[in-house]
Amino acid sequence: MPYALGTERDKGSHSMAGYHSFELCYLAAIYTNLLVIKEPMDFYFKPQPEGFPGNILRVAPDILPPDSIRIKRVWIDGHDYKDFDAKALTVKLPDNYPAGTKVRVRIYPTAIDFEVALLEATNGTAKIDFSGKLEGQGGLNELDDEFDRMEIQQATNLVFVMNDLESISSQALRYLAFFIQGKQRQGEITVKAVGANAKVKKALQQSQLNDQIIVE
Repeated sequence: MPYALGTERDKGSHSMAGYHSFELCYLAAIYTNLLVIKEPMDFYFKPQPEGFPGNILRVAPDILPPDSIRIKRVWIDGHDYKDFDAKALTVKLPDNYPAGTKVRVRIYPTAIDFEVALLEATNGTAKIDFSGKLEGQGGLNELDDEFDRMEIQQATNLVFVMNDLESISSQALRYLAFFIQGKQRQGEITVKAVGANAKVKKALQQSQLNDQIIVE
C-alpha cells in the first residue's frame, strides 16, 4: 500500500505532509512573482451559488503589503467581466450565477512600469495584453521574453490589446516591426492593435508598422 488509510489527520501523515508542501509552493509562487520579479499571476475560482455574502468574491492571494497588487482583468466563463474593485481585490459576482461558474482573475504588481502578457492562445490566434509605458530597455526585454513564449503557440493571428498602454517608444516600434517581418517570412500572419489611445494609435500609424498592422 502506498499509504495507510484512516491516518489522514495524524501528524506526519501523507495528507498533512502534502498539505504543507502544497501551501509552501503556493506561497513561494505568490511572493516570487508578485513581490520579487514583478510578474502578473492568474487565479482561478469556481464559487458555489449563494456561497458569498453580497456575491463578493475576495481574491487577495495572501496578506501582502498594502497597495502592492491590484486586479487587472477578470473573466467569467471565458468572457471579460468588468464588475470588480481593482484596489480592494474583490469581484462582484453576477446575480444567480449557476454552479460550475468559472472565474479567472489576473492580478498585477503595482510597482511596474510596463507589462506584456499572453491573455490566451486559441485556434491560431494569440491575444497579448500591453500595460503601462513601453519605453526603455526593460520594456524591450519584457517584449522579447513574452514573444518567446508566444512562438511556442505557433500563432498566425496576433491581437495586441492596448487599452492600458500609455505610451510606446520608437525603439519598441522598430522591435515590433522587426518581429512581425520575421513572422511574415515564415508564413502568412495578420496583426491587429485594438484599444490604443490617441497617442499610441498615432505612433503606430506614423511608424513603419503602418503597412504591417491593422489599427482598430
